[in-house]
Amino acid sequence: MSGEFELIERITSGLTVLDDVILPVGDDAAVLRFSGDTVVTTDLLIENVHFKRQWSPARAVGRKAVAVNVSDVEAMGRGRARSS
Repeated sequence: MSGEFELIERITSGLTVLDDVILPVGDDAAVLRFSGDTVVTTDLLIENVHFKRQWSPARAVGRKAVAVNVSDVEAMGRGRARSS
């Protein structure tokens, strides 16, 4: 299988970028304009890849899911700060 960036390119190639897309999908998230600029990210955790059920209570898996998504939002902020 291709790497993450190749998969993102394959999925998004040929898509039309609308005026409401401030920063298109990348490694971490996209920035869309709804009623204001909104960062959208959807990361997921896969059992036996990112966690083991026998080692991880549901609360810990939930915290990790929040952490990886918040990290993606933060990474988008760093990218915007560098490009501004």
